[in-house]
Amino acid sequence: MTQTTTQKELRILLLEDSPTDAELVELELRRAGMNFISQRVETQAAFALALSDFLPDIVLSDYNLPGFSGVDALEMVRRNYPATPVIFVTGALPDKDAANLMRLGAKDYVLKDRLARLAPAVQRALSVEHGVRIRKLTEAQLQEKTELLENVINSSLDYIFVKDRKLRTILCNAIFARALGKKPDELYGKTDIENGWDPELVKGNPEKGIHGFEQGDLAALAGNVVHSTSDQGNVLGEIRHFDSVKVPLKSADGHIFGILGISRDVTERNQAEEALRRYARDMNERVKEMSCLNDVITMSLIKDLSIEQLLDKCVRRMPDAWLEPQHTCARIRLGNQVFESPNFIETEWKLAADIPLAANESGTVEVYYKGETNEDIRNPFLDEERALTHSIAMQLGMSLERRRVEERLILTAKVFENTMEGITITDKDNNILEVNDAFTRITGYSRDEVVGKTPRILKSGLHDQDFYAEMWQTINTSGHWRGDIWNRRKDGEVYPESLTVSAITDNKGKVTNYVGIFADITLLKQHEKQLEHIAHFDALTGIPNRVLLADRMKQAIAFSKREKKLLAVCYLDLDGFKAINDSMGHEAGDMVLIEISTRIKNAVREGDTVARLGGDEFVVLLTGLEAPEECATSLYRLLEAVAQPIFVNDKLFKLSASIGVALYPLDDEDPDILLRHADQAMYTAKQSGRNRYYLYDTERDQSTRTRHEFTKRIQEGLAKGEFELFFQPKVELRSGRPIGAEALIRWQHPERGLLSPAEFLPAIEDTQFDIEVGEWVIATALRRLLEWRQAGLDLELSINISAFHMQSPEFTEKLRQKLLHCHGLLPGRLQIEILETAALKDIVAATRIINSCRDFGVGFALDDFGTGYSSLSYLSNLPVDTLKIDQSFIRDMLDDKGDFAIVQGIVALSKAFNMKTVAEGVATDKCFNALLDMGCEIGQGYFIAYPMPIEDFLVWHKRKCSSLK
Repeated sequence: MTQTTTQKELRILLLEDSPTDAELVELELRRAGMNFISQRVETQAAFALALSDFLPDIVLSDYNLPGFSGVDALEMVRRNYPATPVIFVTGALPDKDAANLMRLGAKDYVLKDRLARLAPAVQRALSVEHGVRIRKLTEAQLQEKTELLENVINSSLDYIFVKDRKLRTILCNAIFARALGKKPDELYGKTDIENGWDPELVKGNPEKGIHGFEQGDLAALAGNVVHSTSDQGNVLGEIRHFDSVKVPLKSADGHIFGILGISRDVTERNQAEEALRRYARDMNERVKEMSCLNDVITMSLIKDLSIEQLLDKCVRRMPDAWLEPQHTCARIRLGNQVFESPNFIETEWKLAADIPLAANESGTVEVYYKGETNEDIRNPFLDEERALTHSIAMQLGMSLERRRVEERLILTAKVFENTMEGITITDKDNNILEVNDAFTRITGYSRDEVVGKTPRILKSGLHDQDFYAEMWQTINTSGHWRGDIWNRRKDGEVYPESLTVSAITDNKGKVTNYVGIFADITLLKQHEKQLEHIAHFDALTGIPNRVLLADRMKQAIAFSKREKKLLAVCYLDLDGFKAINDSMGHEAGDMVLIEISTRIKNAVREGDTVARLGGDEFVVLLTGLEAPEECATSLYRLLEAVAQPIFVNDKLFKLSASIGVALYPLDDEDPDILLRHADQAMYTAKQSGRNRYYLYDTERDQSTRTRHEFTKRIQEGLAKGEFELFFQPKVELRSGRPIGAEALIRWQHPERGLLSPAEFLPAIEDTQFDIEVGEWVIATALRRLLEWRQAGLDLELSINISAFHMQSPEFTEKLRQKLLHCHGLLPGRLQIEILETAALKDIVAATRIINSCRDFGVGFALDDFGTGYSSLSYLSNLPVDTLKIDQSFIRDMLDDKGDFAIVQGIVALSKAFNMKTVAEGVATDKCFNALLDMGCEIGQGYFIAYPMPIEDFLVWHKRKCSSLK
């Protein structure tokens, strides 16, 4: 684990069983400048523990783990820690598995050979998750603050109401509504008269009737702070006394959008004052000073006094509130704060009253008596003083509580105005009552433009009526709806938003309002679109990849089935692309692939699909064809487009393409099978000479597939050492002396036993593997020659090489290099036999190759001589050492006079050209003697010896040499 402290560190959990791969991931992230701490785990148990203990900001997981898959890890994170993003870092990931991971919730995936993509992927994932977390947190906070505001105003002992500019009540608390015998929602949207404020209930001064209330409201709307007192009757017929204040409500730009009114029922306070006035003669000064104290408390309702300022004023007034101040002092306790009057002395006699505060707070008002006479001690306080002390404590508590309510209201208002999410508050009929600044910033509509209207003003037109019906059904059933929706800004731009709509209900469950909270998620949708593009389009060329091709093929098949048209699935592979990659590098190769993909797209119709499977393999879907011949024009156009010269880093290259075509419905309707058949047809096109197309044929495909499988089995057999060389001796006919052997390849097949060349060589004829087998024969033959030389045997060994192998570009150089490593091998000991028919196909090329090989000591024999056309006319031009008479003439020469004459002629011809003559197929002693009489020099065949393994050949040679002695 590594750690740095220069910046805020990310916590990265690595689920990786390879320490080396984990170290490479960390190095790449640090190279990208990321600051983090990491923890690596390998098992499921360790991963679960790390999720809860380490609490990572992000998880980087391998896809394949011992006993634990990446999908299991992803499900564990999404189930227990849904806010934690997961990115897969893996060596190889099929496109199908990658798409599945994205559907299950993975944020991205990065291949280990492309770790440069990791740091940007991590930053994108963390950025998106951070936005989602902030939005969820803000929604929760706003909901909490809204509930807090409602609880605060409903728990207040003051009458609180809010009116709009038309003097309609838009908010009030429960105590205000109860005074009228109603509930808050019954008052909303109505004026005071509509709500039942009867002028006859207002007693005393007529100016304080309904007309007086309206005048005060209008003065507040004009920007003034209005203070008033009134005596009002309630529904019980009681007369209550109120102190009121009305203040204007302003938006951030100074616009007055309503008024806030707070009225306090001071009936009990006034009654206490009236009782004090009854004792005015005895306590005139005391009551005056205490009233001053009450004035301080009362004024705190309308003045912007802090709690400390309020308490300080109360304490400063307290000593003067008594008739004989030298006999009293006072103290106020408020939690840990203590405020005392001057010359404070704590005595035995005191008055105390608790200040009503919140449940977790405490406070008291204490008055101490400092009298000295017995009379004072017997009755230090009057009942009125005790009542007044309690009244002071009560009013202090009310004032402090009102102050806190105001602070909470201010805080809630700030949250409402400053949150990044747009907020819309409507009435039960969905008419907009209030919006915040974020609403204006996101939609472009000001508050005045939407208040009184419904949110339908934002409709984009992209959702049908069923969408909105389902949304409102969910709201009415569960009380809320959350989802993504497309709306339209004032300037007409359509944008996506994440929206939450909640229904607000009263105590009886009746809906009173709806609150909508939304956030512009344009960037998030863009990121989703980018991820979708990455999942369905090739990163290099920008055309569809294998995943999207599968979907397009299903659509094309459905269209062909419905319209009764043909679909051509064309599998295209570039010829010669590997040479560009090897010689110019992968960057140049990428440039070629981009150019070729553009050419292919331009060569087909707009409705056709062009996809890249990987490497230099492309697939083209040609739709709407009437007949198989119709696609020929498009295919020739594709071949021509690819074959155009291409410049790469100022060098000119020329490529071609091999195209295999499968036609639906002439072929199977399964997309995978169609694609496989097109691939097989492409292979046939490439084997047929390249730069062409080939239509898939079922019968030919069966043969091709069988041949392909058999070729693959031959390749496996060569790798497993199942092949060996048998040796058929060659002797001088006159002396019987062994001069060498012909090496013949055999396959020791595990199931079929020993196979002759005729049973497997035709399957690889004229293929690359034909060359591989030939190279093996050369290497094995040279190794045997060296072994014989080291054992003191001076023998020649002839091998059979196909014309395709001999004419391959590197044949001569490879053979020369092999001979350079065969120290001590005499010239002419290795002889290559080539068929007369193959040599005569291109006698100029054959002559050039033979001369080059003869220069470094390789001999050549013309095999099956006499079976070709015009062989005598070309014989003088071929620089061979030996003529091998075909066994078809040897076998029947004693019974067929024509064959006998041919053999005689070949023997004479070889002597004329100073060549050796070898008769193959010598099966009887009569044939042996006849050849000897003709002057033939060398023979081989069953009469002399059968082909045999190396051990048996060495035994035969030793026995033969011994018999000659």
